Amino acid sequence: MLRRMVLLLLIGCILSSGCLGGPQRGEDAVFSGKGTVRIVPLEGGFFGIVSDDGHNYYPINLADEYKVQGLRVRFVAKLRGDVITIHQWGTPIEIIEIEALVER
Repeated sequence: MLRRMVLLLLIGCILSSGCLGGPQRGEDAVFSGKGTVRIVPLEGGFFGIVSDDGHNYYPINLADEYKVQGLRVRFVAKLRGDVITIHQWGTPIEIIEIEALVER
């Protein structure tokens, strides 16, 4: 019985470890994506990016020209796991490149 419980616990740990981390791994992960800039009405309001694959990103250095509700963007960013914010929303990222998308 004890052997079966240990085996089930081990299998559960292995299976749940695959759910950690999201699409990027490591604090130096650089990734790209497309998304929509959104005003998030929490903690006094701020701008975030909701990616096309459903992730919420909190850009710590979003330029003022991109702070437009509903603006579609393509971006390259660095995951910033070393940043702690008061905003309980999204993963902090540092924008490396960003451009507005003209969609037809």
